[in-house]
Amino acid sequence: MSDVFYLDMPGETLECHVITTLYSKVYDHHYLVYEMENSKEDEIFVSIYEPGDELKELCDVEGKELEDLLEILESNLGDEV
Repeated sequence: MSDVFYLDMPGETLECHVITTLYSKVYDHHYLVYEMENSKEDEIFVSIYEPGDELKELCDVEGKELEDLLEILESNLGDEV
């Protein structure tokens, strides 16, 4: 996967930069941690994705799974999250 990918949003295409990827055996999901170019705030986004040559779909991470993932990211990335 490239360090840059593009998200098609209504009325615009957003350039996104990959911060890291990770896999959870507990949830059996691959996660993409990224930031969007020109976002109004320094926001970091996390989505579920299927690894491969081309990024096809991003899915939301919610509930307990999101809480667990944020805890892991904070312990690994510290102030970047």
